[in-house]
Amino acid sequence: GIGPREVVSTIGSTASVFDGSTGSILATSPTPGDASQYDACAPFNVDGVPGDEIVCIRSPPLQPADGERKAYVLRYDAGTKKLGVLWSKYLAPYAGGDLKALDPLGDLDGDGSIELVVATSSATDVWSTRVLDAMTGAEKATLPDRIAAGRLPLGPAKGSLLLTTSASSTFTAWSFDPATSPALAFRWTLVDTTGLTFVDPDRMRETGPVHWERQVTADLDADGVDDLVVRDVTSSALASRVSVWSAAGGQPAKLGSFEMPVGVEAARAWSLPPIGPSQSRIAVERNDGYLVLLDSKLQPANAQSALLPGIRTGGYFASGGW
Repeated sequence: GIGPREVVSTIGSTASVFDGSTGSILATSPTPGDASQYDACAPFNVDGVPGDEIVCIRSPPLQPADGERKAYVLRYDAGTKKLGVLWSKYLAPYAGGDLKALDPLGDLDGDGSIELVVATSSATDVWSTRVLDAMTGAEKATLPDRIAAGRLPLGPAKGSLLLTTSASSTFTAWSFDPATSPALAFRWTLVDTTGLTFVDPDRMRETGPVHWERQVTADLDADGVDDLVVRDVTSSALASRVSVWSAAGGQPAKLGSFEMPVGVEAARAWSLPPIGPSQSRIAVERNDGYLVLLDSKLQPANAQSALLPGIRTGGYFASGGW
């Protein structure tokens, strides 16, 4: 929390903290398991005092001893120059189980404390979404038959809606209040939609090759609250429409859609800061090899013509598109 940033590395069964300016080792600690170089770790301030902790989600690609799918938090004490495990929690078995996380860290209820959200499975296609206290690992809430799908921020000091999926084309939003029972309350559902995720460049700079993605959101209506960007799933299962929904009013309100030709799908998307006079806010990668920039009205900002709908980035139909 003071001065230059440190570098944290996990490899084998050891975590190390390095001085970011000199490369000298400041502290080492055992990690809760071997092959920790595969753990998805990110810096995050979970205790509210200066200095970040390291939050890790562990799901090794090679079968270890059972009990290795877990979450844990490392804390570095600059005064004593010691690195230790703040907490570690077993979440799912390796054999027959699974562990997922999408944009897992945030303040869901706006009280200033951080929650860690994961989806766990102990049997094939049997999932639960679990909300943990990021400072202690204590479990605050559970949703059976749901897979965590990220968060939708509601604005400063207002927390976030927890997004889940229960089928490939259904999105459900939940509010979190640990003082109520149950702590997670249903808010709304979008059907015939799938999410669009992207790698947050700021998070990627902090986490390196193992990083977390998040849902594509953008404040298109300029109300100070991010709106949710999704793919609409048609009866032919092709996602040929991208839609944007606002949740600022409590229930989702559709702000607009961007239609693509029949048979063309939205492969990926990214949210963008305002760029120049076009005010491009969303970039959509089409599966025919074009990248389209959309403005706040969901109109293409870089289309040349019907034959050149955007920037040529690849695909099978290269002739005349370069």
